[in-house]
Amino acid sequence: SQIVALGLNGRSFTDLLPLQPGIVPMTTQQPDSIVMAGVTVAIAPSGGLNAGNQSISGQREDANGFMINGGDVKELMNGGTSIVPNLDSIAEFRVLINNFDAQYGNYSGGVINVATKSGTNQLHGSGFEFLRNTAFDARSYFSPERATFRQNQFGATIGGPIVKTKVFFFGDYQGTRTVQGIDTGNKDVPSLADRTGNLSDQVLSGNVSGPFIANLLSQKLGRAVTDGEPYSSVFPGNIIPQKVWSAPAKNLLQYIPLPNVGDFTFSTGAQAKIVRDDKTSLRIDDNSQRWGQVSGYYYFDDYKVDNPYPAGQGGATVPGFNALTFGRAQLVSLGHTRTFGSSVVNELHVSFMRNANVVGQPVGGVGPSLASQGFVTGPGTTGINPLAPEIEGIENVRFNSFLMGLPITNLTQANNTYSAIDNFSKVVGNHTLMAGLQVSVEQVNVNPDATFNGSFLFTGSETGSDF
Repeated sequence: SQIVALGLNGRSFTDLLPLQPGIVPMTTQQPDSIVMAGVTVAIAPSGGLNAGNQSISGQREDANGFMINGGDVKELMNGGTSIVPNLDSIAEFRVLINNFDAQYGNYSGGVINVATKSGTNQLHGSGFEFLRNTAFDARSYFSPERATFRQNQFGATIGGPIVKTKVFFFGDYQGTRTVQGIDTGNKDVPSLADRTGNLSDQVLSGNVSGPFIANLLSQKLGRAVTDGEPYSSVFPGNIIPQKVWSAPAKNLLQYIPLPNVGDFTFSTGAQAKIVRDDKTSLRIDDNSQRWGQVSGYYYFDDYKVDNPYPAGQGGATVPGFNALTFGRAQLVSLGHTRTFGSSVVNELHVSFMRNANVVGQPVGGVGPSLASQGFVTGPGTTGINPLAPEIEGIENVRFNSFLMGLPITNLTQANNTYSAIDNFSKVVGNHTLMAGLQVSVEQVNVNPDATFNGSFLFTGSETGSDF
């Protein structure tokens, strides 16, 4: 599998986590792994960045906290971060893994705390462009062509005074455009002879299991087939006459790719994963002797990903069934720090974070009705009733070496997090006393579209051949 973490110099701030004792990076999902229906999917921030899921102090990867300018930005279903700021906007980055203050309670793992830059009395700015290109890449050994990889990351920052010595601003923007060809690797597919019904290059080792299949084959073949009869006898020479082919089988055959590497293998890197991400933030600080320090921070991120192989949502591993993932993350954080005399400090943070995403929305394969594929459909029948007509299409079909059809764990998910934290500190002689309060209201709304068109698994358990 390949991990691509985007950010300045191709990295996100979660990739900067030091691998100290007690921190273990979690393994990522393999591209060809199959996600079963009902499993919660992980939502990558900014469309493809590392969410920072780490095992800290032996705890689960969802036992950590993520904070930006005092605002809670943890993704509530899988435990990573929902927000990854522009690296050029970060002033301080801390990873607390043990013995941290009580003000960072509520987490049995660690706390990742980020503070962004503020403006100064001088106007300062920066700009960058980070480029990767196919011209610098080699062809994958298993792919007949060189996969495309074009990545442009660009951005800028600017900060300065609004009212000198009193009010300051700092703003930033980062855009990411990536076109990355994805190699399928070698997939075992039916040979050209197999596709005509001539399976002489395969071994039919199974036996007819039960009277229902025996009677069905008897009707189709026009001769008696008995329960327990070997399939090598049912189909002499392993020839499957088309008169016994089902209508869905005939209609679905066109979606299975033809071999292009030898007689039984398909491989390509021609299909590209396309990422478009735009993020920006603005911070304003007001320093007043009367009111103390007041700061406001707003973050906005909008992204879209077109994935040709949405295996993370139980989707296809062969071309023709791409899916879209798109979303928007926003954070509003307000902070107020004030001293009372020379020994008392009070710090207040309130924030609201919203992260709304559509994950794995089917695009490729949507349109052909189940009825047009030869299935019996509709309420009151023994067939399939498509529950979401807007995504009715080629059903999810899994063979031993590849999967085709629509994803089965696509969903819409929106997280809302309201947070308020107040910390009070007082110096008494040689001691510092601290007290505080944290209130968090966390809301997750999940609407799954799982297996609305049916899901089929073929392993060869009946005949010895999945095809």
